[in-house]
Amino acid sequence: MPEGFDQEWGQLRAGAADRQMDMRFNGTGAPAGPLAPGGSGTFASTPAQKSATADTIQTELEPRAKTATEHADGATNTAVQG
Repeated sequence: MPEGFDQEWGQLRAGAADRQMDMRFNGTGAPAGPLAPGGSGTFASTPAQKSATADTIQTELEPRAKTATEHADGATNTAVQG
């Protein structure tokens, strides 16, 4: 590859890393929460919230993840056979 491309790509990556670090330190775009400066300091939820979250994981996320992995396994096996 041309040296100019590598040099420009390195500058862009460094600039992106600097912007990301700025966002972390000044809180721009970060949601408020218990661990954020000025937050409540309490990281807790009610038993009802925990139950609802567990139910969502079991009834929605787990089956969808299983379906996605089975699809990916099938596609991978097809590619290997090809």
